[in-house]
Amino acid sequence: MKSNCAVTNIRSAIAAYLRHRSGISLIEMCRDIVGFAGDKTWIIADANLVVWPGMSDEAVEAMMAMIVAEEITPTVTTPFVYLYDGGMLDMPVAKSLKHYKTKRWIPLVFAGGAA
Repeated sequence: MKSNCAVTNIRSAIAAYLRHRSGISLIEMCRDIVGFAGDKTWIIADANLVVWPGMSDEAVEAMMAMIVAEEITPTVTTPFVYLYDGGMLDMPVAKSLKHYKTKRWIPLVFAGGAA
């Protein structure tokens, strides 16, 4: 069960982590931010996209809220960024944020602040 306090804490940690960084994968955040990793898969259901598994409920909620608030900027990237960071998903890769007929992985990297 997620609490507002837990979401606020992880949101602050994400903001601090991304403040002076760009091109950061979700693997890096799972590894480096306390409370980010978990057993939830971040999906964009209406587009049939999988963003990343192994995140906490609080991390998914915080990331979505921060994107909407333009506090962080997601950018579609190559799967090789994730391979370099230590992991990939075994599924077709989406090339953009659009609706797909079959489930696809959308590899994203993040930076602090809106573009």
